[in-house]
Amino acid sequence: VSLYSLRENISSLNVVLPEWLFVDPTADTVVVQMQWSAYHFLDSSKAKIIPLLSNSYGDVWNHECVTRIVSSPAKRHKFISNIIAIIQRYGFDGVSVDFEDLYSLEDDQNLVDFHEELYDSLHAHNLLATQCIPPFNKDYRVSELHKFNDYIFVMAYDEHFSTTKPGP
Repeated sequence: VSLYSLRENISSLNVVLPEWLFVDPTADTVVVQMQWSAYHFLDSSKAKIIPLLSNSYGDVWNHECVTRIVSSPAKRHKFISNIIAIIQRYGFDGVSVDFEDLYSLEDDQNLVDFHEELYDSLHAHNLLATQCIPPFNKDYRVSELHKFNDYIFVMAYDEHFSTTKPGP
């Protein structure tokens, strides 16, 4: 259904954020899980492809791996290099970081440092740095993070599913 919708509406889109990149919680590297038919279709369109990089892996939010990565300058550097290599390999236009459930992150300055380093690295390659942030969430210091993102996407949508009752 989503590929059909994408094909029907691509002429109205200038940016697409497919959920294709994930943090491997055991290796602290990026795992690529693309829908190839969507990739080939998007690659031939005019829309920018900025895949989401999520810490949801195996349907579980893995906050520990984010904490490990952003708390270590060496791990941050290696992880950012991994992101850049994947973006260049597939010809993406940047990355959109979607790290959620970060309650294990005691020092949010580490997250800010990660985004600053990612922003600088992406911009060195003329790539976009974006981030998805849920509203009213104290895990993110937006007053600092906005400096290191070309766009911040506020995740202001409901979280209801076909198996739940409708929500606001």
